[in-house]
Amino acid sequence: MSNLVVRSATLEDLSAIEELRTAAFDESGDSLRVFPGGLTDPEGLQQFLLERIRKNLSGEDPTVSAQIWMVAEDSVTRKLAAVMRYEKFEDVCAKPQVPIIELPFAGPDSARFFNELTATRRELMGSQLHYYVHLLAAHPRFQRRGAARALMSHLFTIANSEDTTIYLESSQVAVPVYKRLGFKEMGRTIPFPCAPGEELGSVVSTIMIKEPES
Repeated sequence: MSNLVVRSATLEDLSAIEELRTAAFDESGDSLRVFPGGLTDPEGLQQFLLERIRKNLSGEDPTVSAQIWMVAEDSVTRKLAAVMRYEKFEDVCAKPQVPIIELPFAGPDSARFFNELTATRRELMGSQLHYYVHLLAAHPRFQRRGAARALMSHLFTIANSEDTTIYLESSQVAVPVYKRLGFKEMGRTIPFPCAPGEELGSVVSTIMIKEPES
């Protein structure tokens, strides 16, 4: 898609980012797997996530001040096509892991899921310099139109210039896409919290990395 512009996100993008995130993750069902409280209070969950993104973008939350938000925008319509949030780590084990005990709107297995994601990255990356992709999502209207790829290409340019590995957790459906972009599976998967009627392990997050290109 040739009319995409990749740029840094700003607070003015807040509502559009949350609308994009909601559209992308509600479609997959992952949002309600992690935050099942949204079933009974969807407006409350939306406000909680919106406020969390606002604090992140504004730098108000010092624990996430190093995270970088980028968006791919349709230059004609000015609609956000995709969003990415990433962070550079020199040593993910420099500080002890602080376990998540409880999250608003989350289910009983959500803390286990997030703690296992963190523990696995600490185990696999340790003191190795790497970029961690916290979030990459395309709006359903822009899927298969190169929006997420444009954001990832932006990060590839940075990571390759710094000879730095990229680490992410992929949904099952996105694994082939990331493989085509040069990522490889690490042989590790993390089970998502279960939605009603699902068995643990029926939906997983797959650990993938991409080594820098010389």
